[in-house]
Amino acid sequence: MPTVKRRHFLQGVGSTVAAIGLGQTNLFRQAQQFDRVLAQGKPGRKLALLVGINRYTQRPLSGCHTDVELQWELLVHRYGFSPNDILVVADREFSFLNYKPQQPTRQNILEAFEKHLIGQATADSTVVFHYSGHGGLIKDPNPLPYLLTVDFDGNRVKQPNSQGGAGTILPIDYATNNPEETNPIMGRTLFLLTYALAKKTPNITMVLDSCHSGGSFRGNLTVRTVNKENGIPQGQPGAIELDYQKRWLRDLNLEAKFQELRQAGIAAGVAIGSVQYDQLAADARFDGFQAGALTYTLTRYLWQQPVNDAIEAVFANIASRTQEIGKSSLSDQQPLFDVSRDEYRKQPIYLSQPAVPFADAVVRQVSSKDDIQYWLGGVSTRSLTANATGTLYSIVNPKGEEIGQLKHLKREGLRGFGRVRPLPDTKVTEVHY
Repeated sequence: MPTVKRRHFLQGVGSTVAAIGLGQTNLFRQAQQFDRVLAQGKPGRKLALLVGINRYTQRPLSGCHTDVELQWELLVHRYGFSPNDILVVADREFSFLNYKPQQPTRQNILEAFEKHLIGQATADSTVVFHYSGHGGLIKDPNPLPYLLTVDFDGNRVKQPNSQGGAGTILPIDYATNNPEETNPIMGRTLFLLTYALAKKTPNITMVLDSCHSGGSFRGNLTVRTVNKENGIPQGQPGAIELDYQKRWLRDLNLEAKFQELRQAGIAAGVAIGSVQYDQLAADARFDGFQAGALTYTLTRYLWQQPVNDAIEAVFANIASRTQEIGKSSLSDQQPLFDVSRDEYRKQPIYLSQPAVPFADAVVRQVSSKDDIQYWLGGVSTRSLTANATGTLYSIVNPKGEEIGQLKHLKREGLRGFGRVRPLPDTKVTEVHY
């Protein structure tokens, strides 16, 4: 007798193929690919560090916690990451975690990267680092002569670094008593950490959903910003940040060639940014929730793919939608990606194939005999708004087999609530991780 349980999935009855624009031939081809992927066996360990910061003292945000949740649900339920191998650092608690996240201070973020990612990765590991929060531009004490922007196709375009700026991500405690000095995490630091991680594994993906994120890949991080003027560097990095970089430069023996490496490209793997170095990223408002325009568009798209397309194909599909969402939030936003080696352009996103079939939603909780709570991460904003009471979803197991139907009753943000309409010999029960 089939059992409806957590980690089962929901697909819109009769609507999934149309929603993602797949013809029957293409769907059949991708389904065959998925079968081949499953037959390849288990990959190495998958590690992720997810950072989300809303509660800044100045200019607080609203969508970064949702971004963390979007990525966590996708990585666990679509890509087969173990919940125990995903570390969340955020300024709130989450119901899906069995621990209280550490506060996203500069020290906690850096220690998490060092211990959870660098400290545990091996040659066959797949690693994802995701940051959602404020980004900024700061005066670089040793700036590169050029900044590189990247177009939708991943082509690099040189631009003079006339302002001498560098990009940063901003931990919750970045501010200091000196208005001309801050303690951010500079793109230079992210480059060094990624370089160190690459000595363990080449399978690295970095996602930055913050303003000026396009510059941080090379140590030049060029709405989610604290800069008063868009594109103008503000202030100097503090001694604590510069000393941290000096330590890594010494440990990695990179003092002599660091600038050359930064100018050449990203340290390793794949880097995904929500905007170019001189643009602002949208903390976008949707129907009942807020999220980063890039994170929501990217994760929703990946829920709907039968098998991962190449990174360059994914970006061709999500870039225009991300721009549309950004414009609706009054932000001119052009997402970008960059790779350390050209062959990564043809690799699947996260350098990893999905572990389960495509879906609109994943079952989170069975609260009673026939009531279910589910996460609607794969449903478009338009469909969320139109998702009326009585909408039917097919309940499928991880093999893609339909085992029942669900009647949608209501929605709170991205959480849905419904009731099972079983097929013959279907029962509903709570099954824990």
